[in-house]
Amino acid sequence: MILITGGAKFIGSNFVHQWLAAQNEPVVNLDSLRGDGRYFFDRDDIDDAVLAAQFLRARRPCAVLNMSGEQGSHEVGMRPAVVAAGRRQRLNSNRDAATEAAT
Repeated sequence: MILITGGAKFIGSNFVHQWLAAQNEPVVNLDSLRGDGRYFFDRDDIDDAVLAAQFLRARRPCAVLNMSGEQGSHEVGMRPAVVAAGRRQRLNSNRDAATEAAT
């Protein structure tokens, strides 16, 4: 096991991804996630439609950029469309739940 401090930001997160791709050694990331007051971290799961609806209703983001990876997507191999379709379906369901909850 290696310990990374500050691994949640650009340089640290890139190092973590490269390390995990090249090594068989686990990583623990210790990061305060402090910034200049414009960055917030919420540990939640976008696949939880109720939670996603509550989050969207409370925070009201002006945009949603989906950069989450599908767990185990490296095992999908030559079928990336399967992963994309599943993720799109969940995001659409969450959007619909959030729209219903907001009205």
